[in-house]
Amino acid sequence: SLVEEAAQNFPDSIAISYKDNYWDKEVKRVTFTQWRDDVRSLGTALISHGFREQNIAIVGENSYGWCCSFFGSMAIGSVTVPVDKELPVEDIDGIITTTGCKAVIFGKASESKIKEILRNGGLKTVNTLISVATESTLGKEDLNGKVLTSIAAMQKEGAVLYENGDRSYYDYKIDPNKLASIVFTSGTTGKGK
Repeated sequence: SLVEEAAQNFPDSIAISYKDNYWDKEVKRVTFTQWRDDVRSLGTALISHGFREQNIAIVGENSYGWCCSFFGSMAIGSVTVPVDKELPVEDIDGIITTTGCKAVIFGKASESKIKEILRNGGLKTVNTLISVATESTLGKEDLNGKVLTSIAAMQKEGAVLYENGDRSYYDYKIDPNKLASIVFTSGTTGKGK
């Protein structure tokens, strides 16, 4: 995969630089090796939870977690469904439901919309919610029986699985003809398509 090849060719080079908040002075830097490890750990955990070749929505702001989610999902044969966090809740729910997503990875900026969708009985095809943030304001009463976890928890779980010999992440042969992502238009002339 792209991430694996980059880690082999440029192991100690900086892959991603980011700030947790735009006003932070500290810029975090992640090498290609660390990024590969984080992507692999997330992918391994997603496989262990049954998400290989499933549709996974990613709703939220640009972040390191978003990058890991996008590449980790694609590397295991899942179809990524990036969803604009600025869309109305009805459109977010419609895209996720129409594409049959089994999991939703969401950022802090979209958490209130996810909560509203859940309270309105939405996300009917989803069984797992994965927060980019380590803590979520979603309570058990919001989840309607869905599982809530975080990317950090999934990465930790995947790292342990990998350290204990789970190589399922590498078992997947990428098919260049297989659907990798479903992208909806912004809907400037009506609903997104």
